[in-house]
Amino acid sequence: MPSDGIGRWEISIGVNGIRMKRGLAFTEYSWEDYNCLAETEDTFFFLNTETARGIECIPVPKWVFKDLGEMDAFLNFCRDKGVKWAGLDKTADLPKNDRMFYILLFMVLLAVMISGIIRAVYL
Repeated sequence: MPSDGIGRWEISIGVNGIRMKRGLAFTEYSWEDYNCLAETEDTFFFLNTETARGIECIPVPKWVFKDLGEMDAFLNFCRDKGVKWAGLDKTADLPKNDRMFYILLFMVLLAVMISGIIRAVYL
C-alpha cells in the first residue's frame, strides 16, 4: 500500500490489476505484484511478498460486498487472474519477521548481565 498518505483510499479491482486512488493521486498495481490473497474473519488482503521491505498488503474489508454471491464472484475473479489463495487457516504460513523477538531477548539478557557486573563491582 502506498505510504505517501494516510486516510481514505478508493480501491478499484479490474482486469489489469488493482488501482488505489486518494484525491487526484493514484497508484496502479498489476496482478503479478499482488498475486496472493489472504483472508481473516472480516478482511481480505492482497499480498505482495516479493518486496525488499517485507510483505506489503492491500486490505479489502468484507463489509463492502452486498452478499455472499458477490464475495464468491470476487474470489472467482481473483482465481482467474492467477491470484494464489491463502485462506483463513493458512495465514499462519505466511512469512513472518521474528527478528524483533530475538533483539528484545538479547536486550533483556544484556541488561541482566550489565546489572550483574555493576553489582559485582560496587558491592
